[in-house]
Amino acid sequence: MRIPKRLSHEWSLALTALSVVFVLSGSVFAAGGTQKLVIANDCPIALWIHFTETPYTAPINGAAAKKMNPMDTLIYDSLPNFGSGRCWAYYHDPGTKTSQGAPLIPENGFVEMTVSGGANGVQNYNISCVDYATLPVKVVGASPSCIPTIIPVTFKEMQYQLKHGCPTQVNFFDSTLGIGICLGSYDYCVQPGYDTGNIYCNKMWLGHHHHGTEVYGGSLNPGSPNSLFDSIAAWQRGTFYQDADSADYWKKPEQDSTGKWVNPYNLYAKWIHKTMNAQVYAFANDDHQNQSGFQACTNCGQLNITWCPCENGCADDVLAATKAANFTPVVRLQDEKFIRYTLFAPNGKTIRTGVATSMEEVSRAISNKLSLSRGVYFIALYGKDGALAATKKMLATW
Repeated sequence: MRIPKRLSHEWSLALTALSVVFVLSGSVFAAGGTQKLVIANDCPIALWIHFTETPYTAPINGAAAKKMNPMDTLIYDSLPNFGSGRCWAYYHDPGTKTSQGAPLIPENGFVEMTVSGGANGVQNYNISCVDYATLPVKVVGASPSCIPTIIPVTFKEMQYQLKHGCPTQVNFFDSTLGIGICLGSYDYCVQPGYDTGNIYCNKMWLGHHHHGTEVYGGSLNPGSPNSLFDSIAAWQRGTFYQDADSADYWKKPEQDSTGKWVNPYNLYAKWIHKTMNAQVYAFANDDHQNQSGFQACTNCGQLNITWCPCENGCADDVLAATKAANFTPVVRLQDEKFIRYTLFAPNGKTIRTGVATSMEEVSRAISNKLSLSRGVYFIALYGKDGALAATKKMLATW
């Protein structure tokens, strides 16, 4: 491996400047959303698309499902406002059922979004696998600044994963289609008797001594302290409190040499994030340390949803989503001081992470202790609450 002799002069100047302005990087988000939805079915099977809204305003397609054959596209334009909603894709025909706020049948996958009218402002969207995982999907705003969130596997790979990789339980499996739903850890473990009678679930109690259903990855009470939210997120990932380095997640052994559960974690979340490389919600508070793929995109008048997006490749989307998990800046208070930095390679891999309170400390740590190949790297700075504070590119020369 070739070793750079120095960091670029531009980066040296940027380090000094960034110590003053890093809290200002990012944009202030206003209310708004999209007025247009474009749904594509790239799956090799027929799907039935259905929308639900909260609060209810006016039904899309009469609150019924619309059939999409492979390679079909649906476009809904000039939509009415609604604060939040879901796009459901069913792999079985739900018939003539209608619903404004609930799924029609359980054989489905879904994405979440807001539709607030107008092209200005923010479009929020995410993919949730908290309850279960089924069809691959990508969702992205049409604005150039929008970042995709994606389950980046082919339909065939998802068939294989559901049959051989799901660490919990597959329900509603169709042997002809090769598709079912793999239960999330929470939905799996809240079944009667599973908390103590199923080792997959009971290990979380034994290892963390926390007797609440959130230990499996379910929602916490709104009044819970922030420390508990972060602790639960860390337990799901098999790491320690406030660890923002994704390279540490699901890395340690769950049991010691005697068989005692010392570091149990959410195998379902590992399957979603590591095996399928999906930057999506795998448990309720997976947005801690920015791992959920949640996006808030400005000036977005259109939202594109593609089911089975990787049938012809999706490497660029995967790279963009990986970078977004580490480099999407958020506005910080002027007096907020970061406590952690992380250096990422161009492919999103963590190179180094550490604790610092000034850009001078970061500069010294990188200059004195790292040997980098030539290329563009990224620095991410995290505040005291673990949230991303700012980002900066770094060029390493020979």
